[in-house]
Amino acid sequence: MQIEAKQISFTYMKGSPFEKKAINDVSLTIPSGSYSAIIGHTGSGKSTFIQHMNGLLKPTAGEMTVGNWAVKPDTKQKTLYDLRKHVGIVFQFPENQLFAETVLDDVAYGPDNFGYTKNEAREKAMEALTLVGLDETFYARSPFELSGGQMRRVAIAGVLATDPEILILDEPTAGLDPNGQEEMMELFYHWYKTKEERSVVLVTHHMEDAARYAETVFVMDKGSLVMEGSPTKVFSKKDELTRLGLSVPQTVSLLSRLKEKAKAEQMDIAKFDLKATVDEICLFMRKGD
Repeated sequence: MQIEAKQISFTYMKGSPFEKKAINDVSLTIPSGSYSAIIGHTGSGKSTFIQHMNGLLKPTAGEMTVGNWAVKPDTKQKTLYDLRKHVGIVFQFPENQLFAETVLDDVAYGPDNFGYTKNEAREKAMEALTLVGLDETFYARSPFELSGGQMRRVAIAGVLATDPEILILDEPTAGLDPNGQEEMMELFYHWYKTKEERSVVLVTHHMEDAARYAETVFVMDKGSLVMEGSPTKVFSKKDELTRLGLSVPQTVSLLSRLKEKAKAEQMDIAKFDLKATVDEICLFMRKGD
């Protein structure tokens, strides 16, 4: 399903003394079957923006179109129920949302409430648990007796069990060690590649993940969309990203310093074409073919 934002604006507590504008006139298009990343410093509006994609928030102005669904200021909540069957969100620390007595019951809760029979919901839950690397020995265990990493896998399985077409990831590796981060990102990428029509929207502050997985990178600042393009295009603009309080992938940063050194020592800088090098690095980091 294609996602299209048309001049989206959103204000928290509108009309109150605590009114705060979080999103300002954002327009963008995310094609069906794509992997996109949204980056920006804390408070740039990333998390607020993605919550419009399944109707958790409705815009103060503008329209968010997801497939055949439109989310507008006057959209009724009951019309968003079907949309949420197709768009799943994994928030930061999703394990905080666990609640059931057993792992299997917790993961089956989503499909059970989306109209599947009890048996179908359990089958969906078992498939999702297998995908995240948890076997039948976990089914009857309490999710609150598991390790932190296992709890997160259970919570993610609960989202995947609903079989969404679009998976939105809001800093999904927060708090994990480097090995855990890589395993989690590979899990999502495997899910994405399993079916051609699936899409992923990743909100992250890990520039390496954006460069490695995303086909398109969107940059937000102070509630506005300020840059978009391929990882090559975006991460070539090191100075602009720095002004926005953002970094570039470490490999790109290293090569940028190498180019500066080449200039300082009057070397043949044609061999240090930063844009070409960034292109090569992003291709090297990218997953897939």
